[in-house]
Amino acid sequence: VVAKRKAEPIVKSEQPKREEGLLHFDSIKKQLPKILENIPHASVRQSFATGKLRRMNGKLLKFVFTSKFHYDKVHAANAVVEIEEAFQKLMGSDVKVICEMSEEGGKEETQQSCVDTLGWDTVEESL
Repeated sequence: VVAKRKAEPIVKSEQPKREEGLLHFDSIKKQLPKILENIPHASVRQSFATGKLRRMNGKLLKFVFTSKFHYDKVHAANAVVEIEEAFQKLMGSDVKVICEMSEEGGKEETQQSCVDTLGWDTVEESL
C-alpha cells in the first residue's frame, strides 16, 4: 500500500516590480512616432525617422543609419541634443543617443539615390 501525500499549496513568489523610469527596448520602439513629433526641426526629424534602434544599454541608445546623408543630419551635435530632449520630454528619462553608420549601407543606397534624385537607372557592368 502506497501512502498518499497531501498536496502542499504552491507559494507564489512576488516578481520584482519594474523600476520607475527604466527604459525598455519595446516601449521605446512603440514611442518612436511620438518622440519624432517632439523633434523641432523637420530635417532632423525626417532623418532620425530613417534610423533603426539597434542596441540599448541602460540609458544609452544606439541608432543605426544606412544613408550617409541622414546620418550626417542626426550626428551633428545640435541634432543629438534635439533628439535627446525629445526623449526626455516624452519618456521622462535622460538618455544618451549614439548614431552610427551601418555597414549595410553603401552601394544599394547610392544606386537608389541616383534613381530618386536624378531619375537615372543604374546598370552594373563588369569590366
